[in-house]
Parts: sequence; structure tokens; C-alpha cells
Amino acid sequence: MVHWDRRAYRQRLTTQITVLLVMIVIIIVAYNHKKTPLSRDAKPLVLLGKETIPLKEISGVASFMEQGVPEVAFIGDDKANIYLKNEDREYSFKNILVERFSLCQSEEFDECARTIKKLSKNWEGLAVDGNRRFFALQEHSQSIVVINRAVDTIEHVLHYNFADAFSEAVAKGSRKVRKNALGEGLILLKKGHVILAKEAFPVALVEFGPAGDAPLGLSAATLLAPDEPFSLDEASFHHKMVPLSSWLLATHGKCDISDLAIDEDKSLLALSEDCLTIHRYPWLTPDKPVVVKDVYMLPGEIKHPEALVVQGKEWLVGADVGSKKEHNFYRLSPQTGLR
Repeated sequence: MVHWDRRAYRQRLTTQITVLLVMIVIIIVAYNHKKTPLSRDAKPLVLLGKETIPLKEISGVASFMEQGVPEVAFIGDDKANIYLKNEDREYSFKNILVERFSLCQSEEFDECARTIKKLSKNWEGLAVDGNRRFFALQEHSQSIVVINRAVDTIEHVLHYNFADAFSEAVAKGSRKVRKNALGEGLILLKKGHVILAKEAFPVALVEFGPAGDAPLGLSAATLLAPDEPFSLDEASFHHKMVPLSSWLLATHGKCDISDLAIDEDKSLLALSEDCLTIHRYPWLTPDKPVVVKDVYMLPGEIKHPEALVVQGKEWLVGADVGSKKEHNFYRLSPQTGLR
């Protein structure tokens, strides 16, 4: 007959509980460290206001002038919808995506339902040009879909490939380079060039443009003006872009890039969801290292910040939260002002 050793059982149970608690503490500490700005010199941002935008999982935001009034447009990660704040209207471009790109035209059966869902999700950036066309960045396809203001016509698609920018890492078989940590945020430049952020593995900025072009870099002189149309060959629908220059920020950095924006001084802002920070770069010069001018710390109450745009002196941040009842849009200001 086997006797149950109550004392030994209690000791084992106590040890297991202790180990479990230690693991929980380690996870909490690691998570808090991940969500803490890496720079002790990070400047706090002042929270001016917060709202609830009726769009789930905000992942991109853009500002433009509509009849002399500033308008803000939002795009969500999970659906092919664009929401305009002043107009208080949500536009869907799902049907025109399906009509243009999908052999599946119905979601009545599982395979086509999955295909169409994949086609119409994973939007991670938004920009607007002088013709008030929306440039919607889809991460997994590495494409930028150009949509007219009425959101009823897809006019162009820009194609890019981060593997072309980091061919050595791909050649070495780095699986992380191939993962879905691809395009996050875009800046429109002159001559049909764009600056895109690679979210991670590596954390980098890449300038894409037509093959044969020289890189422009990013400065007040190369940025697309608010009233300037983005340069495209209107006779072509598909446009292949190639990497012209890249700026490596971190090979395996703890701070990702979730979105890009331009401030009132024409400097580049890079939003990090993981570190709750915004890094400010005065310019990007081809073939030269990037220089960080300032690091700003987001208020801790902002959960999952993934969208950033500057409107006047205000920095507007959208959050990727799944509920339409939570605050997901924040108006911020640098506490000490831009210098």
C-alpha cells in the first residue's frame, strides 16, 4: 500500500506556486520595460484632449484641407474602411478591391470568404496628396492602393518589396526579415518617391521610387507639398517601386515603428507602439546615418498607439483598440514646444 506523503506534497506545491509567481513577476517586469521609453531624456507630451472615433483598430491617419477646413481621415487595420472625422462618415472600399483584384466575388463559401477577408485587411498607413487621393498602405501585400476622394475608384497601385532593400539578410535565410513586420507608415515625396518604415527585423526607413531615379532623402525641399499631386504615370495602373536608399535604425531594436508623420518644422516623426515614444529626425540624407533630434514620451494611458499625424501645432495619435466605446484618438502637444 502506497501512503500519501502530505508534507512532501505541500512542499512540491509550494515550490510550484513560488516558481509560477516568479515567472509572472518576470513577465510583468519585461512587459513594463518594453512599454517604457528607452531614453531617459524623453520629453513628455501634453494631453490636450481625447475622443472616441467610431472606427475599430485605428492604424493610419492623415490630415488634409477640405474646402478650406482641416479634415482628418482614419483607416483601420481589419477592414477596408476610411472614416472622415468632420464629415462623420465611413467609406468602404472593400467592394472595389474585390471587383478589381479577386477571382472570388462572393463570400458565401469558406474559401472565398477567407480570400476576401485577407484581401481587405491589414492596412497600416494612410496619406493624402494634393488631388485628395487616399494612399492606403497594406502591409502583407507590400502595396499602396491609390483611391479617389469619393472612395469609389482605385486609380493606381504602388508595389514595393523590402526584400530588395535587405537582400543580404534575405539571402542568409533570416526568417524574421520575411515576417509580417513590413510597411508601417508612409511619407509622400516629390517625383513619385515615398519613405516607408519597416516595423522591425530590422527597424528601418526606406526610400522607394521609380527604377533609375536618384534618391531624394527627406527635407523641406523633397517633401510633397499639401496642394501638390503625387507624381504618377496616369496611363499605368501598376507601378513598381525599387529601394533607392535606406536608413537602418536598429537590427533588433526594442522600439518598433508604427507610423510616420511630418511636423510643422518639416521634420520626420516616427511613432513607436512598443516604447510609447515619438522620435524626431530633422532630415534624412542618402547614404548618411540618421540623427535623432528629440524623443517624446506618450502619456501612459494611450493603449496601442499606431497612427500619427500633425495638424498645425497638435500631434494627433490614433490607437489600435478593438472597441468603439474606448478612447482611441488623442490630441497632444510638445510640452516645451519644437526647437
